[in-house]
Amino acid sequence: MNDSPDKLRVMAVFNLYPIYRRALFDLLLDDTDIETTICIGKEPNIPSLAVVEGDVLRWYVEKKRLLVTRNVWIGKSFLWQKKVAWPNFYKGSDVVIHTGSIYQISTWFALVWCRLAGKRSLLWTHGLQRKELGAKGFIRRLFYRLSNGLLLYGHRARELLIDCGFDPDRLYVMYNSLDYQAQKRLRNYVTKEDIAEYRSRFFDDPSLPLIIYVGRLTSEKHPLMLVELTDYMAKTGEPVNLIVIGEGPELPAMQDLIRQKHIEGCICLYGACYEEKELAKLVKGADVAVVPAYVGLSAMHFMAYGIPVITSDDLKNQKPEVEAIVPGETGGFYRHGDIYSLAEQVSLWIKAVDSKTKERCIRKIEESYNPEIQVSVIKYACMGLPASKRPV
Repeated sequence: MNDSPDKLRVMAVFNLYPIYRRALFDLLLDDTDIETTICIGKEPNIPSLAVVEGDVLRWYVEKKRLLVTRNVWIGKSFLWQKKVAWPNFYKGSDVVIHTGSIYQISTWFALVWCRLAGKRSLLWTHGLQRKELGAKGFIRRLFYRLSNGLLLYGHRARELLIDCGFDPDRLYVMYNSLDYQAQKRLRNYVTKEDIAEYRSRFFDDPSLPLIIYVGRLTSEKHPLMLVELTDYMAKTGEPVNLIVIGEGPELPAMQDLIRQKHIEGCICLYGACYEEKELAKLVKGADVAVVPAYVGLSAMHFMAYGIPVITSDDLKNQKPEVEAIVPGETGGFYRHGDIYSLAEQVSLWIKAVDSKTKERCIRKIEESYNPEIQVSVIKYACMGLPASKRPV
């Protein structure tokens, strides 16, 4: 860790190493301006979350500045990470970054030690989704104030924190990302013939506009609404096809509803897919993406392939990535839970999608939601520069 004493040395401690962060961590570890060591826990508390493990993880430990610690989960939410609570772990580091969850007990200890030692600390966090009152809100704000700065996914969280009295210059918006360079290569790799082949394989009428959904099939994401939408649009003379990528407890209910509506020929329940090469073909072949409830990183996935996104207007319960949706440009919003409003938005976008729409979606990812942008913000924050002065 001390190979380059003139560099700013950063210790970044995360609860897990999800696969979707691999491109970002690679860039961070290979950066020539700062020297970063990443420490991750191995034991996930979310069974469906794909994490880096096995031979790939061992390769990182051997070849990169990557450390592994043990996650000790207390119940479903509270976490103690061995070693990382104590000051000796950060010896030789100039800056410390932690996952910004109030439920990580060891992080509280580490933040206090950093304060006492005068070591710069940052929290990597969603921040606030809404104004939070009561004891929990007080505890969260206290936790955030123990750090020297917050690395946030979106501007709404920043504005809410400013309203709570936080210094704007300590609030750094770094957005979120997937492996955009890989998606960019695959976007150019997928041909019209590839798309035509899979449409004809899955649907009775492959010429119909295609809606796509990618994500877990859980009740809070309202996947049954996708089936209702497809049925409603067929009955109102604007038939569409629907492809659903994902698995989850709502799958049997979706299958039953599809049979009841007799619309098997225009809905494909594809199942889970983690192979980006296959996902590239499925996503690029769609006309519009629909996420009935909250949208997260899937928005980045769709837009990287030029696909606009429609989601709920319930912004208080949305994820920060929703900020990538600019109405009329990269997608739109429907009245939460209103099938008629959703159908109206889908109808509008099916007619509006053209090459310029695809360009705007891709440009949004290239301007903000990619690993290169994230690394540039992380470096800026590590240097202690004011967030309001960062060049955009």
